[in-house]
Amino acid sequence: SKRGLFEALLDDVGRRGRASAIPRRLERATSRTAVRALVASAFRFWRSDPTLFERLLALGAVDPDMRAPIAAREARRRAPIRAT
Repeated sequence: SKRGLFEALLDDVGRRGRASAIPRRLERATSRTAVRALVASAFRFWRSDPTLFERLLALGAVDPDMRAPIAAREARRRAPIRAT
């Protein structure tokens, strides 16, 4: 399905950007180093392919089928920020 393919693409982007490593880094850090690690990791992730991220987010904005996968990943992205 189109949504399944889109979710697989988002999963691949997350793996290549090592998004899953961010929460593990924060667990072992003090508040100050956690914030620094979070900012550095997020910057590195988003810088890895800004054109692709722009297009994926734009697709989520115009295609209702793509909104839910984007929203789910955004919620996971925000969780470490709230915890810190």
